[in-house]
Amino acid sequence: MRRLTSAEYGYTIQDLTGLELKEVEGFVSDAVSGEGFTNAGAAQFLQDSTLERYLEAAKIVADHAVIGAGPLAFFTDPGRTGQELSAIMRIQAIYRAHGFRTAAGEGAEPFGLDLYPRALFVAWQYRFRDEAGLHGLPLADLARREGMSTKLCEHVWNVLHHEQAPFPLSALIAQWRALSPPTLLSAAEARRRCTEIGQSLREWQSTLAAGAGDEEEAAVLTEGEVNVAASHALTAAIDWAEGAEAAEVELSVTAASKHPAEGALVVWKDPRLRLRREDGRRERPRPLRSFLTPESAARLGFGKHPRGAPMRDTDFVIAGGTTVHITLRAPAGTISAQLLVDVELDTEHGAASIVRCRIADGHVPGETAAEIGATSTLLADPAHPQVAEWREEVAEFARLLPEVSHREPAPSDRDPIPAPYDNAYNMPERNHFHNTIKYHRDDAFFVNHIADDATRRRLDQAWTDLLTSFEYILLLTDGQFN
Repeated sequence: MRRLTSAEYGYTIQDLTGLELKEVEGFVSDAVSGEGFTNAGAAQFLQDSTLERYLEAAKIVADHAVIGAGPLAFFTDPGRTGQELSAIMRIQAIYRAHGFRTAAGEGAEPFGLDLYPRALFVAWQYRFRDEAGLHGLPLADLARREGMSTKLCEHVWNVLHHEQAPFPLSALIAQWRALSPPTLLSAAEARRRCTEIGQSLREWQSTLAAGAGDEEEAAVLTEGEVNVAASHALTAAIDWAEGAEAAEVELSVTAASKHPAEGALVVWKDPRLRLRREDGRRERPRPLRSFLTPESAARLGFGKHPRGAPMRDTDFVIAGGTTVHITLRAPAGTISAQLLVDVELDTEHGAASIVRCRIADGHVPGETAAEIGATSTLLADPAHPQVAEWREEVAEFARLLPEVSHREPAPSDRDPIPAPYDNAYNMPERNHFHNTIKYHRDDAFFVNHIADDATRRRLDQAWTDLLTSFEYILLLTDGQFN
């Protein structure tokens, strides 16, 4: 019986599975014919021991196969890990095809940024369907014509007619209601105006999002994390082009509520720069002031409080509603840096406003925090009566128009965990949850307001495959994990 040589077998497995499995290479000894070739059929006969080795190799290949609700696939990681990765890929493909993510951390990219603006455009068409000659055309048909999810368009239409809408949703609704009918506004212009409203929505989502403490996090607006404090520690990544001698940075304090921020004062304490050299090593943090141009140092006004209050020479104050552009000198042999600073709302000498402090690259264009690399946080006095009302409004805004339609199916100790567990970052209970549960599904908005029935069924099956691809158990006794 003519058999495959070990090389032919390896090439065949690679063609069939897409994998280059080193384990099956050279698993049998190939005889050389009189002509000096191993692929001469007469020299490659089959014996019992050779057949056993072929069967062993087949088992190795089978270990890499994933057979479940999805199509047959082969993964580099064998066994249950392969099933896990297969499910993750199917889940992510569904999310990316239908959902949206405005902000993302740890190098992830945003997508679906046009869904809200296009849904607003569909709502404009439906509102003026008679004037546009679309008599009796249902919203679902207009959504399909736009290539949009009917459920998302219906949700946005209901939100636009929300009674007693919270701020800033009320301002966005007012913008949309101010759009003229088709007799005065062309479809192209209406689409452009809806894109502008979508941009305003993203700006408010970014302004009201939870704090991002370092460059690996993205500030994301979520209903369950509307918390503020009077102070916060920030670590911002600052990059510059190879060979650049300087880097531009923006420091800003902006209003995060319907009340103006002009009376607010934020103290930026002990700002330090930690350089990273070409070999990847980070230096010890040094005072920011030593890297600033004289003009930038003068703009920040180190040691000078606008109300004459005493403060350290290493600190500076930025008033609410102000953006300060600074230039950092980039020492030779360095490729990037970290800006470390503590920001604190000065309620003793300034207004008890709700503000966002932001550090952003002054030269990188973009629309989202993930694109411009912004690091920011909210500051407010948690005990102030104004904050309680603001928190309720922001939670309602986040519930109706969230910044992400879902959480990614990836283990991450930055993702929020559900009640009743303690969601405090880097605490034992939270860490143990992620180590034990590994995956927590958080896509209620996607399921309720985007996915159709067929998409939801495929998503449910993929999540079932993911959660059953490994064994886990969670017991809660007296509020503690066991």
